[in-house]
Amino acid sequence: MERLPVAKLPRFAAGSSAVKSSRSSVLDGLRGWASLSVVCYHVFWETFGLIRPEFKNPATGFLLDGALAVSIFFLLSGEALSAAFFAGKGKLAVIKLAIKRYPRLTIPVLATCLITFALSRTDMLFNGRAGMIVGRSDWIGSWVRFPFGLGYVLRYALISVYTTSDATTALNAFLWTMRLELVGSVIVFAILLTFGWFRLAWLILAALTVLLGWLTPTHNLACFTVGIGFAAARSHGMFDRIQRMPFMPLLCWTIISVIAFTDGFLQWAELAPEGIAPFFAAPLVLAIFCDRTACRFFSSKLSRMLGRVSFPLYLVQFPVLISFTSGAIVYATTHGGLGPQVVYLIAGSSVAFCLVSAVLFEPVEIFTKWFGQRLVELVMAAWPRLVQDRGQLPFDRQIPH
Repeated sequence: MERLPVAKLPRFAAGSSAVKSSRSSVLDGLRGWASLSVVCYHVFWETFGLIRPEFKNPATGFLLDGALAVSIFFLLSGEALSAAFFAGKGKLAVIKLAIKRYPRLTIPVLATCLITFALSRTDMLFNGRAGMIVGRSDWIGSWVRFPFGLGYVLRYALISVYTTSDATTALNAFLWTMRLELVGSVIVFAILLTFGWFRLAWLILAALTVLLGWLTPTHNLACFTVGIGFAAARSHGMFDRIQRMPFMPLLCWTIISVIAFTDGFLQWAELAPEGIAPFFAAPLVLAIFCDRTACRFFSSKLSRMLGRVSFPLYLVQFPVLISFTSGAIVYATTHGGLGPQVVYLIAGSSVAFCLVSAVLFEPVEIFTKWFGQRLVELVMAAWPRLVQDRGQLPFDRQIPH
């Protein structure tokens, strides 16, 4: 196969990819560190930031920027959902991912909501008292402060989590991202299934990215469409070719340093405009992808281990905070007080407990993947016309080139 020149953009077409790998370990590793960043942000910055001001500084403002990490999640989701299509697996791969998407998100969400339900029934929720102690009654102290039953758990996990972002009625206050995740996934699937119908597909994608960034309050839906472009670039080896350019390490680390300094300072000084995170996330991730050293780090064994538990880690932090962390705060207050060493111990133990809980969440992940694959098999069996040579669909049509 003739290699494409760097300047030539890849087409939106199944089987046109020059690189057949549909998954990158860099994505998994980066997602893992982003997830850990969110957990540390919620523990150090949000929970203890008022009573331990040293936790808030320009360095942690960047490294523990939860909003930036979430925007990176969305961008990586856009790329991960697009990878198989650009690896030559066609629109059939997109259909299979679309079939799996709702259960892939919902089953783990339901599991973490059931954990919250169990904690409530066993009187293991201490966040109300803990919120008053650390001065965050407006945040951790406001969660799950209402009676609820199993019916509410099912309704929230199956429906409401995708339709509302009210933290005071949520069974996991951090799941406001699920609505954007589902909507963004639908946008990605729609683009991949229809862009072969249009000329100037890349210009349309660019315009759509600007439109999504302009219309949505958090600008995060635009991250999904940026991820599509990254997936196409990766499938054609563009990042590998860019990494070989002699000046690229200096350029990439200059970009990373500028973003780190600017974002960290804005967060520390509380000057960051709302919705700024996606505008930092896109160039930051691009710089990481274009630098060989950064890619090696995010492809390392430790990074891949974090990536494996990234979604469970994001989910389990909420029940850990309202039970273990909050309980430790209440206990310490009645047994000597919250001195600096005690706070450091509780914060560090909370992060460790989140990591352990994420690993123990593995059976849910295994079941979720099994259920998704089984659902795909059932749909394929019920609609055999979907299965055709090279993954082509009955409604496929391409514009002439």
